Amino acid sequence: MNGRRRNLFFSFFLIVRLTSIVLLMAAAAGAAPAGPPDGPLALVGGTVYPAPDATPIANGVVLLQGARIAAVGARASIQIPAGATTIDCSGLFLAAGFQNSHVHFTEPRWVDAASQPASKLASQIDEMLTRYGFTTVVDTGSLLSNTAALRRRIASGEVRGPRILTAGSPLYPPAGVPFYLKDGSVPPDLLELLPQPATPTEAVRVVAATADGGADIIKLFTGSWVARGRVLPMPVEIATAAAAEAHRRGKLVFTHASSVALVPTLTLFANDSDAPEIFAEVRDYARLGGRILFGTDVGYHDRYDPSREYELMARAGLSWREILASLTVNPAARFGESSRRGRLAAGMDADVTVLGGDPAADVRAFADVRHVIRRAGDRFRVLH
Repeated sequence: MNGRRRNLFFSFFLIVRLTSIVLLMAAAAGAAPAGPPDGPLALVGGTVYPAPDATPIANGVVLLQGARIAAVGARASIQIPAGATTIDCSGLFLAAGFQNSHVHFTEPRWVDAASQPASKLASQIDEMLTRYGFTTVVDTGSLLSNTAALRRRIASGEVRGPRILTAGSPLYPPAGVPFYLKDGSVPPDLLELLPQPATPTEAVRVVAATADGGADIIKLFTGSWVARGRVLPMPVEIATAAAAEAHRRGKLVFTHASSVALVPTLTLFANDSDAPEIFAEVRDYARLGGRILFGTDVGYHDRYDPSREYELMARAGLSWREILASLTVNPAARFGESSRRGRLAAGMDADVTVLGGDPAADVRAFADVRHVIRRAGDRFRVLH
């Protein structure tokens, strides 16, 4: 991993500090996409994958109305309401909207998200995320106030984009900032902005401030690579206090253990000397019943196309159905949202990703996205 990519995160903070008086432009009007059609929308004629373990529906229909999926089934069994808008999905493949559970809004392009033109933000989001089918993304480390502003503009309908869940800034062990963020190019005063609580009380205070600032999750570096070959663990009492405060506030806790965990991000390690061991750990984790969530760490690096990650997950031994689960039902379950998203079924949120190829034949088809639709408040919105 080159130095430029390693330092995107901190370059972002530096630019925020240095350009706060420069980027004061007003948001451009008219950047939100054209509204969804009035009334129902029917996606007709494609092969429907209702869930990773479900039988595919050939020549199927997914009917959307308002914020929900109204019906899913074979074309012969679904009554399409008069006046409904239809999209011909013949030869295409439909699945529930995808979740990328490891992204970052830390590149310089996201600076001053509150004031950038909406059209510019929408274009950047599409390039990085939406065009690849992601209807929900989890930002696991960024400047909280900036990402919260971006999220507000998306939620209001001003900017086209996925639902964003964010951790804000992670918590590190005492004196535990990773070595790859301290290569001399980042000023020491910026490194000091990263929370490194030394006591349980301080950890609780940091978690409280992060949650009050709008974070959806709390991320802990329970193991931090402070030097090559040396992982510094977060003291148990500090991690326990932080997790307890997060849970008291109803927040999910993510942990960066500096080893294979829930979100593999295999693209980052594919060329390392120990890649075979990492792949084997992912395979064993899945075989032992571990729940894997798809994630790419995009934003920390600039390889936006997730095709390579899908290929590597398959190389690690995951089937196309397991990869689909990592994009849909697994994150829905882990975030306590299985009753409303992760599957194509009547009553679920109107989150749909339409693919140009069959992932059962080639997992790279997961990145061949033709249409993206997601629930936005009380209606569905076409994102791509």
